[in-house]
Amino acid sequence: MVEKEYKASSMLRIVASQFVEHRFAVLGLVVIIMIVLLAILAPVLGNLFGVDPSSQSIFNRYKPTMTVLEKSQGDREELVEQFIARDKQRSAEVIATLREAGLVPPKVSDLDALFEVMDMAGDDAAVMEQLRTLKDPQVNAYINVLDSFITTHYLGTDELGRDVLMRLIYGARVSISIGLMVAIISALIGLLIGSLAGYYGGFLDSALMRITDSLLSLPLIPVLILFAAADIKQIPLLGLLIRGQNESIAKMVVVLCIFWWMAAAGLVRACILSVKEKEFVF
Repeated sequence: MVEKEYKASSMLRIVASQFVEHRFAVLGLVVIIMIVLLAILAPVLGNLFGVDPSSQSIFNRYKPTMTVLEKSQGDREELVEQFIARDKQRSAEVIATLREAGLVPPKVSDLDALFEVMDMAGDDAAVMEQLRTLKDPQVNAYINVLDSFITTHYLGTDELGRDVLMRLIYGARVSISIGLMVAIISALIGLLIGSLAGYYGGFLDSALMRITDSLLSLPLIPVLILFAAADIKQIPLLGLLIRGQNESIAKMVVVLCIFWWMAAAGLVRACILSVKEKEFVF
């Protein structure tokens, strides 16, 4: 009788094979990866769509989905000024090319040339077509600025005239970063407390578990509201860590970590207690 040979599989391969069998789990992973990629590429998408998530306009409040809007004259001039400030040498080359093509009136100075072409392109579509026929790389960069004057708001605008879609994408960056930090820090705290309680037992186990049970018994939402209203910077150690623009994010991470480590501590303690009862543990 010939014996069959069995190859041992690694734990990673076993977990991966079992995970692939669940189609909804795979679908959820794909959705999570897409959300993470959108959050990472938020600045690139903002430049691609020509939408600034912080740009406000009281005239564009509560616009419906798929709304196409034109930027105001002030916003247009600001974008052209930014184009000139980014690379003055490139701007000079663009102005020279436009003069050769006859798109800049002779009496217009170099300082006003790009602004004059901007107004002409806005009033006459033929000017834009003539700009595109030049096929000059430097002029194409200026054309991209002119194209950004018209923006499409796929999910409409909010009460301040800001693009809803871009704000959702940028908000995903904050949500994902907070979720990751809270999960990692809470897991580390729970691992430490659960390990100490399960390994040493006795008085230390009782004390740590009573603290854990007391925190679990607190109503979460009212306590979170109280902690959110408190000034954590007044605490000596946290006051040195929580500063700058990310103060609200750091404050939220601290508040959530205080109430999210108990479940991990209980699981780690239970695992250690079960291992201690094994025969190979002396």
